[in-house]
Amino acid sequence: MPKIKTFKKPSGNLHWYLLGFALLLVLLMLGIWEHQTKYGDIKVKSPEEAYQSRPPYIGDLGGVPVTIPHYFISSFITYDGDPSFWKGQFHTRPAQSERTHSSKMNSLTVIAHYPDMIGRKTLVLDEEWYDNLDSPQSKWIDIMLTSGEDYHKDGLQRLAEGKIEPSPYPYDGYTRMPDQVIGGKKMEVYIALGKVPETGEPYRETKHDIFIDRDEKTKKVRNYIECSYRNVPMPPCLHYFELLPKMAARATVSYPRQMLPEWQGIEAKSKALIYSFEQK
Repeated sequence: MPKIKTFKKPSGNLHWYLLGFALLLVLLMLGIWEHQTKYGDIKVKSPEEAYQSRPPYIGDLGGVPVTIPHYFISSFITYDGDPSFWKGQFHTRPAQSERTHSSKMNSLTVIAHYPDMIGRKTLVLDEEWYDNLDSPQSKWIDIMLTSGEDYHKDGLQRLAEGKIEPSPYPYDGYTRMPDQVIGGKKMEVYIALGKVPETGEPYRETKHDIFIDRDEKTKKVRNYIECSYRNVPMPPCLHYFELLPKMAARATVSYPRQMLPEWQGIEAKSKALIYSFEQK
């Protein structure tokens, strides 16, 4: 008579392991059921949904409460009283969730696409901005804002007048050139004409060309622009102007020299964008 194959009874230890595993599954299922009962179905956000759900940045910008969508901000915002980055204390700064519309901002950078002034509203736009950082055709501009304890209302005047004042060194300093019409408006123009004594290199290569727009009545500087003269694909410009009287703050816009003829539009649209962040 053929033998019938039998299975051995699990050992005592294996028996308890299987029983424990079954109990763990039961507890896990009960936990999921309880969570769904309380909070409904669990939904995993897509990358786009996660990007859109990021909270805005809030604070007081030059005396005006503002709410800035996250997709306009490129890096950290600093506030009055924050620990010093340079002293290695930056990691102890308060969380963004602790900020209020009374928290005084002193430094931030807004990124926008000129001339529509949209931010990186979607992941596609965020990728477009990143991919075009070094492109001469890029229309993305950086608007750096200074306010709070870092702001001085006569800072723009001191910056401009200090740069163009006569220098005691013959190769240094700036020479005023004939005024030029740039972007439909006459501007003062200053360039460095000397040469570096040690190398003979034109000093203009190491300095910037300066363009100044003044108030016709007061003669105070309204726009101060300095642009690199180097022969590179994207010679940078820094464009300074005040946000007074609306905000006690100053803007410094960065863009390629190719966009210099559009300086008036850049100023107007940058101001309008910053003012639009006001918390009504």
